[in-house]
Amino acid sequence: MGASGSSLPAYAPDSLSKKVQKIPDRYVELRNPNGSVVHLVGVAPLAADQPAKVRALIRAATPDSVLLQLCAERVPPVWELIERGTLRADGSVRDPLKPLSYDVAAGDSRLRDFAWWFLGGLEAEGVAAGQGTCLGAAQAAAAHEASRLRAQTHLLDRQLSATANRCVNAAVAAWWAAPSGPADGDALAEALAVLLAAASGDPADGDRVRGSLDAVAAALAAPGESSPPKTTAAAVFGACKPLLGAERSEILAHRCWEAAESLGPGGVAVAVVGVEHVDGIAGHWSKTDPKRVEALLGAPPAYETLGALAPGLAAAAAACALPAALPRGGPRGLALAALAAAPVVGLAWATRDRALAYTKVARLQRDLEDVRDRAPSLRASNWSSK
Repeated sequence: MGASGSSLPAYAPDSLSKKVQKIPDRYVELRNPNGSVVHLVGVAPLAADQPAKVRALIRAATPDSVLLQLCAERVPPVWELIERGTLRADGSVRDPLKPLSYDVAAGDSRLRDFAWWFLGGLEAEGVAAGQGTCLGAAQAAAAHEASRLRAQTHLLDRQLSATANRCVNAAVAAWWAAPSGPADGDALAEALAVLLAAASGDPADGDRVRGSLDAVAAALAAPGESSPPKTTAAAVFGACKPLLGAERSEILAHRCWEAAESLGPGGVAVAVVGVEHVDGIAGHWSKTDPKRVEALLGAPPAYETLGALAPGLAAAAAACALPAALPRGGPRGLALAALAAAPVVGLAWATRDRALAYTKVARLQRDLEDVRDRAPSLRASNWSSK
């Protein structure tokens, strides 16, 4: 059945458009033949107005279930957002980092996540702060509203580790064969360059970051292959695009269908997903293959990962074998000492770099919060002085 459904039983719920005046831009009603409905809403990445829109839609729908684009590995930070009371009266969600300490790390699951520290999560918090929100804000708002309405919550997404493993295999293979030419005229490559600059701590204009996030989301949603890459980043993105876009849309569509089946006649669910997945979920509605979805949910076999990493492992083995080819005495000793010191130096540098990045992001969040807290009084004083 399609996204809207033409002949519905009498006990099927009314269209949400009859209950609420303003529907989010990326919204689809997915109807099941059993008379249940899934209100599918797409949220834009790091947009401050998304939590309030999600909360309003859930209140209007009064669902039996709320479906979240989360996996078990990404649930703790979202629940912690709710527990720390960061939901504002306007529906926005922000979660400023506290000065780094053992107690802070023990109470914040983000700080115990390798991917958050080393795969862009830390810098993404800074980018989100500049947009007036934080990572996981829309999902936290949806979960909070579900709890308030006593609706069940269900997780839709593939485990983060499985997606990461699949992306590593594709990204490493693309990295070795990637072009290194200029990015002139390649809109996606330029958008990725802006995001990589923001993730590396370089200053970036908030509007440019916002536009780049939208461009990347649109590229993930676009069917077919990307244009020929002109940069390494664009080549890696092209290799990972099916894993991050089409595959996950198929998984999300299957789990939304399962939720509708389990709700039964007249059941209502709200699914909160990334905006890039809305069209893919609607296209796969009622057409997914359970066996294929089961295969997509798992991590790749170990031999595939070893094959993807083979060139890097070979280079590391050659570097370790190099001292044996050097003459005994000083040269060989220096080479062995360098090999032994390299991991220690690398770990020390990474630790210092991450600590400095954390301090920078925490200070940025604190400054932005001060500005937001003072904004009403500043507006009042400016008005009274006129």
